[in-house]
Amino acid sequence: MKRLWTILGVFLISFFTTYAIGLSSTSLNNEVFFEPNIEATYYYSILLYNVEPLDVQVYVVDDSSDGTHQNVSRYFTAEPEFFKNVDKSIRPSFKVVMNLPRELNEPGTHRVKIGVVEMPKETGGLNVRTAIESLISIQVPYTGKFLRYSFDIKSVNRGEQIPVALSVHNLGIEKIDELYAEIRAFDYNKNEVLFAKTEKISLESHQDNVLKLNMSSTGLMPGNYVAEAKIFYDGKEATTAQNFKIGKLEINVLNQTTIFVPGKVNKFFIEIESEWAEKIRGVFAEVTIANEETAKTISKDILGFERTNLEGFYNVPELRPGKYKMLVVLHYAGEKKIKEVDITIENESRLPKLNVSPLQAAFLVVILIILIINLILFTILMRKKNEHEKETKPK
Repeated sequence: MKRLWTILGVFLISFFTTYAIGLSSTSLNNEVFFEPNIEATYYYSILLYNVEPLDVQVYVVDDSSDGTHQNVSRYFTAEPEFFKNVDKSIRPSFKVVMNLPRELNEPGTHRVKIGVVEMPKETGGLNVRTAIESLISIQVPYTGKFLRYSFDIKSVNRGEQIPVALSVHNLGIEKIDELYAEIRAFDYNKNEVLFAKTEKISLESHQDNVLKLNMSSTGLMPGNYVAEAKIFYDGKEATTAQNFKIGKLEINVLNQTTIFVPGKVNKFFIEIESEWAEKIRGVFAEVTIANEETAKTISKDILGFERTNLEGFYNVPELRPGKYKMLVVLHYAGEKKIKEVDITIENESRLPKLNVSPLQAAFLVVILIILIINLILFTILMRKKNEHEKETKPK
């Protein structure tokens, strides 16, 4: 089975990299605050990873996913727009010139995508766009005072300070004279357990800022909490919330392999979840079935609040099929956690089982679609070739 995935993986890599085109620039993401008749020039280089030379075209299109409807890409011009016989040994350059009009009627963030695409050849074939595109975001201000904000609160361990950051950005044409926020934290039962208030600031049009503070977790029990930020600015309010955790030094066993085959080496897993906010190094588990020999998983570093699997191999003794107890001993940070679980010993089926995960199944579907597309293209090309030969054949 592993060999099959290797072959398919190599096929996919070769398929997508045969005509791979890249794009480089000092910055692939640029932000512009709209001003009447503003001009700017952006410079790019084309990178090719294929063997054969390609004809390449530069494209500039509106990003339809930005939620706006006004056509902004028409104010951008690529120079030059076409390249003939581009070889991977060279890196041809082009520039994109932006000339915005006196006004844009639709406020918001307008995004324009810039990339390159292989020009179609006479023999047909697929056009492949760049794997990386450049984005230019144009911020058109809203009338009045318009606030964009994002809220971030970090999960920490019990007794530590809780960092809070509130990012605010005035996207309106008017100044915000006074802005501040109240931060509240609630436990599982919706009881308020923490309160803090940020400093007061002002924001000019297009100006952004980050309000930071620390809240104490002293007295809070480990577990899940919700932080709410209520933002006040010039008589208006906005509210946002985010979940966070208070950690403790503990790792829980959530699940494990439940079926083993006697008299052979079995691969097994122990699913665990950390309740600690920081990395715990060298976590491993020991398992014992029916007081027989003990097997040990490979040790692993676990990230904060991470949920993952520990894996190992168990040479299962010749036990009769049936239900047994398996002892799991989890080792972490000098601590030890013991859990007894139920497992089943059953004889191996005579027929081999093909275990295909949803991800592997999706992978096979993609391969099948690619093969069908190539078959259709080949059929069309052969038909056109035959028709051309009939037309040019002397009578």
